[in-house]
Amino acid sequence: MDVNEIQSGLMVKVVCDDGTQGMMIKPEILARRKIGKQGVVKSYVPGHGGDVWFVKQDNGVAAYCFTEIEAVEHSVQRIGLLARIGQWFGAIANR
Repeated sequence: MDVNEIQSGLMVKVVCDDGTQGMMIKPEILARRKIGKQGVVKSYVPGHGGDVWFVKQDNGVAAYCFTEIEAVEHSVQRIGLLARIGQWFGAIANR
């Protein structure tokens, strides 16, 4: 996935495990990493052995690299719709 497409609130699916070597993250957070899990991107931290994205899953929050996650299709469409709605309301407010 392109790192520039990831944002807070994006629904993602874990597609691979590139390993955690160099990640300076608590072991219990790393233990929640599972291929196939879906979750919502909550936050981003640069420089922990690479940039790390925290994803809230049904088993808690886990840390992933951007190469390990992909957007869930309907999530991207929904974010685009919400952005358009926000622009529409902004245009009304500025009349």
